[in-house]
Amino acid sequence: MKGWALQLEDTATVDVRVRVDGTTRLEAAADGPRPDVAAAWGRGPNHGFDLAVPRIIDGRRDVCVEAWNRLDRRWVEVGCQSVDVAHSPVTDANITFQDNRLQARGWAFDPDQPDRPLRIRVMADGRRVGGPVANRPRRDVATKFGINPEHGFRFTITVPPGADRICVWAIDRPGNRNTRMICV
Repeated sequence: MKGWALQLEDTATVDVRVRVDGTTRLEAAADGPRPDVAAAWGRGPNHGFDLAVPRIIDGRRDVCVEAWNRLDRRWVEVGCQSVDVAHSPVTDANITFQDNRLQARGWAFDPDQPDRPLRIRVMADGRRVGGPVANRPRRDVATKFGINPEHGFRFTITVPPGADRICVWAIDRPGNRNTRMICV
């Protein structure tokens, strides 16, 4: 979360906090450089914040930023928003399986590391039979999610004859929250 907070009565730094679903998850000083705020309000250049709240559970979450009002000695809401949190890889794919050949095309990325290509894992009866990388250009994905475009994939993998269960996974690098794309 990025923004700024100041107290109009002086130039002192203001504390801010982030609440997720009503629980305080992070407190910090709004002391980052914001020359635009200084120019507009004349209260000094260091009133910005750029915060990352760790370990938010996936799902729809209500996130609020509050600033400490020193005069009234209370927290004041700066803004709230409902957001969809996803640490697991996000994917969209068209996957077909016929005559021991798995064909797939689509895109996948890890919201925790959106600038890095994501590995796809193909498993047959619990054994790895392929590991392509989602690194082909997809401008539509870049536009929709505000990330670099290298998250597309298109591949064909021959699966061993007689395999009973074929699964395709998008692999989560840091957190082991892999996303199952399909099992047939």
